[in-house]
Amino acid sequence: MDMALATGAEVTSPPEITELRARIEREERLAGLAPDGFVTAKEIRARRAQILGVMALVLVALGVTTIAYDVWSGIKAQSFWVDPELLRIAMIVFAGGFVVYVLEKEHHLKRLSSLGRRAEELDLVLAERMLMSASIAQATEALGVSLDLEEVLAGILREADHLVGASLGAVSLFVDGGHLDQVWARGPSVAGIQPLVAEAVLVQVAMAREPLLLVGALPPEMSGALPTANDVASVACIPLVRSDVVLGVMTIAARVGHRFSTDDLDVLSRLAVPAAAAIANARRFEAARLQDFDGIDTCREELREIGRSIRDSVVLARREDLHRQGRAELLDRIDSHAAHLLREVG
Repeated sequence: MDMALATGAEVTSPPEITELRARIEREERLAGLAPDGFVTAKEIRARRAQILGVMALVLVALGVTTIAYDVWSGIKAQSFWVDPELLRIAMIVFAGGFVVYVLEKEHHLKRLSSLGRRAEELDLVLAERMLMSASIAQATEALGVSLDLEEVLAGILREADHLVGASLGAVSLFVDGGHLDQVWARGPSVAGIQPLVAEAVLVQVAMAREPLLLVGALPPEMSGALPTANDVASVACIPLVRSDVVLGVMTIAARVGHRFSTDDLDVLSRLAVPAAAAIANARRFEAARLQDFDGIDTCREELREIGRSIRDSVVLARREDLHRQGRAELLDRIDSHAAHLLREVG
């Protein structure tokens, strides 16, 4: 088993592509192509064919001059206005210079071919990054729909499965007392509420605040509730951090046939940002709702007390032997309770 802390794959930066396009333009000028910064294999093949065609003409001309030299070698030089030997030497020099020209152009065409492949690779990487960014944006939007904690946790694992193709997942959160509890799990082989990996591993990830990628068969002391070690190819543990506070750890496991890469780790790390925000929002909503319930219960109890006091005052007011001063005090008491009731109801 290999274990590594990582922050994900390096993202290709736009300046690198700009520099690559500039290099392609320079090589296109030197190779005799239109300098637009975008070269294709078809353009390179066409340029090679063009150079080879000219080279064939040069070789034909060289052959013609050689034949002419042989034909006219027995004739006196003054009977021909051009010296065949001089013409032959000139063609040999020209052919040698053209060979140098061809080799130089071929050198630039090979560099263009290499730069073109590199540009295609970078374009493909950027296209994949753009698609992944769109998927992360959709996941962020999906996680922000609900304020119910259970729905948010289920949505996090569902989006992780969609992004990296995982079949097992769990979310562990810190609860009162600083204990890390697994609060939600997804997968057919999850055993109750036992963590998918050992709690010590999750605590290490939370303390380091860095994603952890476990590759290969997990030893029993680290596998937790995961299936047998031979059924797991890799596990990714991602810390959930919001406002510099570690809320918990997201654990995603892959089965045999699909092994996580550093790119997958990068995707899960990006998903952890909106996931932590959604968990924090759901927790705040739950706390506010419980606080409202406590306030309602307190208000109900106060209203019951006011109601009992008013009823007791009414019973006393009905007594015929109550003297005038006592009746006035009783009416003041009823008025005070009524004013308190009005303040409570706003």
